Amino acid sequence: MNWDKLFSKANFTNKKLQPRPALSLKAYRNKGSKTSIHLESYHGFALEVLGFGTAEAMMDTLVQTVVLEPYNNKIPVRQYSLTNSRPIEFVYYRTLGLEQIYKTALLNVEASDSDNLAAPTAIAAATDFPFIKKSNGSYLISEGNHRIDKPMVIASGTSLHISPGATITFVESGSLLSYGRLEAVGSSQNPITFYTASGDHAAVMISGQEASGSLLEHCQFIGLGAYSQGSISSTAAMTLFDVEAQIRHCGFRNIKAQEALRLERAQAEISDMEFTQIQGTAIRSANSSSKITKVNMREIGRNGLMVRSGFVEGFGYQMQSVMNQALACSGYANVYIWDLHVKDSHQAVLASSHSKLTIKNLNLTNVYRGVEARGNADPVTEVQLGKVKQDAVDRLYIQKQGVALTVDGKSIQAE
Repeated sequence: MNWDKLFSKANFTNKKLQPRPALSLKAYRNKGSKTSIHLESYHGFALEVLGFGTAEAMMDTLVQTVVLEPYNNKIPVRQYSLTNSRPIEFVYYRTLGLEQIYKTALLNVEASDSDNLAAPTAIAAATDFPFIKKSNGSYLISEGNHRIDKPMVIASGTSLHISPGATITFVESGSLLSYGRLEAVGSSQNPITFYTASGDHAAVMISGQEASGSLLEHCQFIGLGAYSQGSISSTAAMTLFDVEAQIRHCGFRNIKAQEALRLERAQAEISDMEFTQIQGTAIRSANSSSKITKVNMREIGRNGLMVRSGFVEGFGYQMQSVMNQALACSGYANVYIWDLHVKDSHQAVLASSHSKLTIKNLNLTNVYRGVEARGNADPVTEVQLGKVKQDAVDRLYIQKQGVALTVDGKSIQAE
């Protein structure tokens, strides 16, 4: 079927079918390699990768073309890896079924460093702990105090249930990695606690599609570090990787890792959260689709919410004493937030690298740098603000050439 002919008279549909150069397809180098790349599609229709070349022409045609699935901002962005015998400068592609060919240059940054996260068969199951009960493929940890002194690994195809009132204390090399569904549902009177006093690698990771449906509610994460076991590691105390999960009414306190909560290629719903005394970043979302609501952050050593690529929406953010940026988005991130309050912090907002940010109801108090927008190439970084209130802000708007910053519908001129 000739799709070009079919849609030639349907201007609106045809416009949507055609990719937007530099926006529909992103290409990154794989750890600095000139011949190995990662691709991410942000086009609403399937794309077909045809080959590689220079700015002038396609030099290397793929023997078998690669089809990239359509983008949907409600599901995680998929990453594809390709290699070539010669250095790659441009990727040539088109919408599947259409004739017009486009090219996109490799970005001068690397793809998100999620390669070291867990794959579904990376580590064998390890559940030989005396306090774990097994029944019909499920594991149960009852209420009470339990010590984990070595890595606990829950296999795919199974599940782990943690009862209200359970306290998990990580000692020595203790950590928790679940490839199956994790259900840790406490209550306000009887929470579940994950704690360590000394374990640098005491952390929790939920990984893989078989763990989808995981639910954590009324859990406290105290003193945790970053996950590391063999070749698998994460920079966060709690990691959701390639999984659909919900986290509600939970708190992170005195976290030593680079991030308290990391979302990587995840579809997550996060709500009613407390982050206090976090040495690094409170929440990092990359290549994910996340709904994050009702979040309180205090005493954050780096960033409050950091979004790289993917989609985040939410409301009800209270951020106080953030050492770097309360909200930072980059790498084509699409972020929509209603009601953001930032107080006693270095910087409220930084948007860069082709991101699109919308904030309705922005309140700033005693902030050195307000809203900063950076970008110097198409597509431009876009920031839209509505109902801005500020008190004791040294520099309210910081804008460079090549970005679009509007406040209540009025454009702010670049410096």
